[in-house]
Amino acid sequence: MNLATTAVPRLLHIIPFAALGGTEKDCFYFIESSKDDYNHTIWLLGEAGPMIEQWKMVGADVNMLNILNFSQQTICKRLSLLSLADDYDGILYWSTIKLPLIRYALRNQRCRMAVHVGNPANFDLLVILKQMFEHVFYSSSIDTCLFACSGYVLQTLKIHPYYRHFKSKISYNPVRLLRSNSYKARIIEKDSNVIIGMTARLDPIKDHRTLLLAFKKFLNYYPRAQLWLLGDGALRESLQQLVIQLNIAQQVIFWGNVDDVYEKLLQMDIFVYSTTPKEGLGNAVSEAMACGLPCIVSDLPMMHEIAGVDSNAVFFKPGNVDELTEKMLKLIADAETRNIISHKSFERAIAAFDAKRYVNERIQFLMKGY
Repeated sequence: MNLATTAVPRLLHIIPFAALGGTEKDCFYFIESSKDDYNHTIWLLGEAGPMIEQWKMVGADVNMLNILNFSQQTICKRLSLLSLADDYDGILYWSTIKLPLIRYALRNQRCRMAVHVGNPANFDLLVILKQMFEHVFYSSSIDTCLFACSGYVLQTLKIHPYYRHFKSKISYNPVRLLRSNSYKARIIEKDSNVIIGMTARLDPIKDHRTLLLAFKKFLNYYPRAQLWLLGDGALRESLQQLVIQLNIAQQVIFWGNVDDVYEKLLQMDIFVYSTTPKEGLGNAVSEAMACGLPCIVSDLPMMHEIAGVDSNAVFFKPGNVDELTEKMLKLIADAETRNIISHKSFERAIAAFDAKRYVNERIQFLMKGY
């Protein structure tokens, strides 16, 4: 175990992207909650992004490498040289992208590595063969533990030909917690300005299409309703085209990436999270619960994990437009149920998604090996 030359232990964070995504926020919350006890250095592998300023705001030293798309040899050489120039007391890799290569490049560090795993393992045969080859060719003895964001993800790691060789644990992603629950369910009439929201990257892992089709039907009962979509991504243009085809462009607002997600969440009446089995956990649902929002979510294992108890949320069969529409209508019409779910979800967020707990789980491994 490396003993740092400074009084304050030094942690190295390696992260591929700096977008306003879940993993990048996880890194932010980790640093924010441990900045008084550790010095933090970030190596950003990809291009610059909006999270850089937020990381700096909480005291991290950010080095923009922009090498993610380089050849394996170049990436390895650059990271190895950087690694030789300094010693750290712990390494946190906020991805599994090129994991064998990252471990190899950091092989001379005499500390442990905690790896964030945010999505289920990929069982594509070619991907597995590539990982296994790299695991042998780029061998490394650095002590590594995979921190899965849910039990659902952990199960895939346990049976994966590559990942099963590592230690692995569950560690629920943190969110910003509020001191009190300000949600108060209002009585909603047919002509009320209902606000339904979803926060998520606009990519194929999610299922915005089902929500849009359900919202189209919902408007038959609440014609002044609005659907707020927070987040951006590759599917934005196609989803906007779908909105036009459905003739609901005036009621659907694409906010894109916003600086303060909570400011928007606190204006919503209910939160809907429509996703697919490729989802790892869904930080957006945790954030909605932290705001006391009643949530309707896809009936998938990771969504049940977030809820903790099924009565803390409302579930619908993934991809089932009619069921989602029915659940939305029923919840909007029932203020008492919305208040009950709000209270339960807020308490669940306080208990399960605290950043201090998240930090301690990793520090226990990085500093003590368990």
